[in-house]
Amino acid sequence: MENDLFKFHNEMRTNPTSFVADLEEMLPRFNGKMYTRPNDPVLLSTNEGAGAIQELIDFLKTVEPLKALEWDDNIMKAAKDHILDMAPSGATGHTGTDGSSPFDRMERYTKLEGSSGENISYGQGSVREVLIQLAVDDGVAGRGHRKNIFNPAFFKVGSWSGDHKTYKHSTVIAYNGSFG
Repeated sequence: MENDLFKFHNEMRTNPTSFVADLEEMLPRFNGKMYTRPNDPVLLSTNEGAGAIQELIDFLKTVEPLKALEWDDNIMKAAKDHILDMAPSGATGHTGTDGSSPFDRMERYTKLEGSSGENISYGQGSVREVLIQLAVDDGVAGRGHRKNIFNPAFFKVGSWSGDHKTYKHSTVIAYNGSFG
């Protein structure tokens, strides 16, 4: 899964409009704030409805493409640590059970220089769904996850996905701004 996530993440950064068709197919599947996935009768409740999808479509049509991120095994280890920490209890958020921040976890394995950040997705099974969930950023003021995906100060990335007690699945994507 990590290789596919890395590939799609870089596709979103380097060719943002490549996701527009998928997003446009989602629009008619909304009834107010309720969304129905293809081939799944379970309705998903959203905070904003189709408007958040349309906002992302508009963003992807105008954002300047960015350079691809470089994979970093050390940053991946920090993401893996957080997945393994959260999974058994069903914990959520960016703070580890030991009080660690994303930056603390990354500094266990690499030197941080410049900007760094972390995105976490819960409940999404496919890599495309993970990236779309984070880019849409439904109900998140300021669209911080989207800003991380498209942050030109980030050069390296590492991610890890795994089981989660509450949401069945979670993914952590960690970013570092340094090539050093």
